[in-house]
Amino acid sequence: MSYEARPYYLNNVRGMHYSRTSEFLYFINTCGNGRAGVVSRMPLNEPALLTQGNALLGTKHDLNDDGETDLQIMSGGQQHRALHGARIHDLPAINSLAGITKEVLAGINWNQPHGDVLHVASLPPEGKCFAMRILASDAPEIVAGRVYHADDGTRIEWATYLLGGKPVEVTPAYGDMRDLMLSEDENEIFLSGLIESNNDDSFEACVCVVRRANDHATPVYGLKPKTLITSLMDPQQLSGDSETLYVVDETSVWRLDRTSNTKTEIVRELSVGVGLLVEAQGGGVTVYVADRSGALHVLEVPDGSSEPVTVSTEATYQLGGVPGFMSWANEEHTAIYIANRDANSVMRLDLPTGVLSTELPQCPTAPWGVEMVSSQEAFVSCDTEIGILARKIRVFDELCLGIGLVPFQHITASAVNPAVPGPNDGKANTPAGYYFGEYDDLPFGGTLSLMLNHRKAWEAGIRYYRISATPLGTEKTRIITNRFTDLRWSDALLPPCFETVDTTSNQKLFAIRPPEETWYNPHLAAQIATTTADNGHLVLKIEFFDAEGKPSVHGPFERLLLIDNTRYSSRLFLPRIGVDATTPPPNVHPALNCGCLSYTSKDQLVEIDYGAWQPQASGQYTLTVKRGNLLISELTQYGQVTAGEVLHTKKLTSANVPMRVGHLVGNCDIANIVITLSVPSRVIDGFGFINLSAQQSSSFTLVNGPVGHSNWPSP
Repeated sequence: MSYEARPYYLNNVRGMHYSRTSEFLYFINTCGNGRAGVVSRMPLNEPALLTQGNALLGTKHDLNDDGETDLQIMSGGQQHRALHGARIHDLPAINSLAGITKEVLAGINWNQPHGDVLHVASLPPEGKCFAMRILASDAPEIVAGRVYHADDGTRIEWATYLLGGKPVEVTPAYGDMRDLMLSEDENEIFLSGLIESNNDDSFEACVCVVRRANDHATPVYGLKPKTLITSLMDPQQLSGDSETLYVVDETSVWRLDRTSNTKTEIVRELSVGVGLLVEAQGGGVTVYVADRSGALHVLEVPDGSSEPVTVSTEATYQLGGVPGFMSWANEEHTAIYIANRDANSVMRLDLPTGVLSTELPQCPTAPWGVEMVSSQEAFVSCDTEIGILARKIRVFDELCLGIGLVPFQHITASAVNPAVPGPNDGKANTPAGYYFGEYDDLPFGGTLSLMLNHRKAWEAGIRYYRISATPLGTEKTRIITNRFTDLRWSDALLPPCFETVDTTSNQKLFAIRPPEETWYNPHLAAQIATTTADNGHLVLKIEFFDAEGKPSVHGPFERLLLIDNTRYSSRLFLPRIGVDATTPPPNVHPALNCGCLSYTSKDQLVEIDYGAWQPQASGQYTLTVKRGNLLISELTQYGQVTAGEVLHTKKLTSANVPMRVGHLVGNCDIANIVITLSVPSRVIDGFGFINLSAQQSSSFTLVNGPVGHSNWPSP
């Protein structure tokens, strides 16, 4: 895990939106002279492509798409002049636009004298390549260009890049803005916050929209926002898309359908709402909303619901501090990033397991939000800066690094590889504050990503490696030859970017990556698929070879892992209800009668039988009881998973008193009860928990008295 700040001082940074279309980050901040609510943007990568084109060479050309002429024909027609102080550098050794790479542009010394004339007479057959530096008002720009002869005449092709990555203002100051969201085409910016009222000097809490006012490469947006949702109370984070917007304010979550222009309250009774994510599900939406107390509520809102969902007094998760804004942490929407302003940290919530971990322990200043770029990178907005958070393995000065984010040195006895391993040998035990550090003795499973130090291997004269896996239970060795995919930087592409590359073995050998290559996952060496046939202790063997295929003096290396791909198991029975004040008879479980269970007194004793197990006894279970949508917190039960099938019986509440019907139904005489047993997986692939979880649920209605029946003749 690493954090790198962008080198620009900012002030009062709030909401962010990353556009994958342009690869620019848009954000709200306060600019010079106290101008609040300005939207600025900065590129993810530098140099960032602004515009590109190909046209017949004419009298004048706008090469950076700002509406101004940058290159104009001179008298005689054999020369073109760069305008507005721009300078030109000829590139005679390059014969294609693709050859003008990032390194070529970076190697030009613009401090030396340069002319402003592009000579186009007597072009060679391959054309003439050049670079031009434009002194734009916001940030310097550089043009990679080529002039050449074609069938229809002399043409010019170009690609213009923004240098430096400096934030550029794209809106005026709108006031006290909190969050923003862009349409996919970047033609509209949606904002939440306070804007000046049209009628007087007061301010109106609202959601509004501003539209793009130009069609140039660098956008400019309108002077006056148009309000979409009004009469809000301190609006904060936005979610949704340009057709259906959601916003959270102090007490509610609101939905705006832009097609019908209708505003609907879908969640109410929040305690100062701050963070919001909304995900469409079949038949409705799932709402993730965090309030200022640090409570995160997860609510299901069905389509067509006439009444808003009321927030329970019991939070789904406690965040442990005042939150800022939230973001998805991966493409699958199975994890959430949350800014924790109290702890100056970034948290990560894994939804399948409910695990809340610290992703960035200490931000420079209080963070306001997180914006996902990819599953491995995210922007973090702090009060005075924006940085990039990257999930990377901690690199050590050795050849064999680890599995995913887990170094071998934090896998018990992995390097020692004892002849007779202990039950916890080969399990992950990472330090506190690092990935999985809150859990002990985690087994591995699924597809494992082996990490090697390619640079050190190359420097040691190693050019190839071979990987084998031997389960100690069978001692049947297999050579790993699985093809895997990674991203490698290519300067030959326009614009320069990462390209997909498949890595395959040749005669059961993989190649070490040369140090001059830039890979998105620089240490990735193999992806090793494991199954239940690998369960138990498994030895990975890594052998190294030189350029001639001879064994290297370095190695071989053997590393021990404990594999367990067994799915978690669970059992859950309907509750046993005693007669009068007597204990319910053991092992006698009722059957539902028209979906109901009957009782005669709220004082009747209740017992629930259940079990959760997994061969390594790794992890914990959670038993919850709900009345309708209300979690009955005093009946929640936690416990350790057992190695084999063992049934437990819940008899007591959290106050250590016998559980009775009244604890389930409360003041109701008839109540819908849902009992859920959740057993999240505690098996990792090195990057996260794999889905071997188990869950059981029982839903029924408790009825006071017998269930009545009457015949219904079918019409």
